[in-house]
Amino acid sequence: MKSMDKMLYLIRHAKSSWETGLPDIERPLNDRGLRDAPMMARLLAGRGMRPDLLISSPAARARATRAFFAEAFSMPAERLWDDKRLYLAEIEDILDVVREVLEEYRTIMLFGHNPGFTYFSNLFRKGGRIDNLPTCGIVEIAVKGAWADFDRRSGQVTGDFYPKMFK
Repeated sequence: MKSMDKMLYLIRHAKSSWETGLPDIERPLNDRGLRDAPMMARLLAGRGMRPDLLISSPAARARATRAFFAEAFSMPAERLWDDKRLYLAEIEDILDVVREVLEEYRTIMLFGHNPGFTYFSNLFRKGGRIDNLPTCGIVEIAVKGAWADFDRRSGQVTGDFYPKMFK
């Protein structure tokens, strides 16, 4: 990693159910989501990366997705945080969450929603943009400098991982 010393992962929640009659924030994962989330968690764990902190939207579908990643990485409960700003977040909300991360955390994962995660990831792409981060899609961003100073100049997308790539 050239002069990058931190990693940020954006993970869109896995596929959720629309047929529950529940409020949006309470919608659970559907069968596909329950298959894709553990598969993608194992994929990242198998690449040898080790996150320090997993921060999720309080939405049930985002927290359920995070639970599979927490299990794959054997994360202690105190490293699983919720942040209400990630629920249907816009770019500035996501930036605020990242900028408040303590420097002791080198690799962080955010679990949230579109369209914010798609728009946010496009800030860090050199060249092409994506139209849509699919459910349980992961964007890997290499970061240089302090979290508090994080902006579009201090990060670069170094990988995209989608469930369909591995089926």
